[in-house]
Amino acid sequence: MGTWTEVREDKRGLYVEGKLAKGVAKAAKVLDLISGGRLPDGSKIIVRLKSKEGRPTLEFQIGDRYIKVRYD
Repeated sequence: MGTWTEVREDKRGLYVEGKLAKGVAKAAKVLDLISGGRLPDGSKIIVRLKSKEGRPTLEFQIGDRYIKVRYD
């Protein structure tokens, strides 16, 4: 779905930058959610270095909806 270009901790918390792959459905969905700051208040973005499957995971929680993106 994409690659991380920078991951670091700063005084506000975890700072993450990445590039989404073109032509990937989940990437397009994530881009639609985050472009223009359209994540509603109370939304959460969870970054896990290892999921239960052992892969890095990015999880968006928007109300009762969850979008999980796992990387190889």
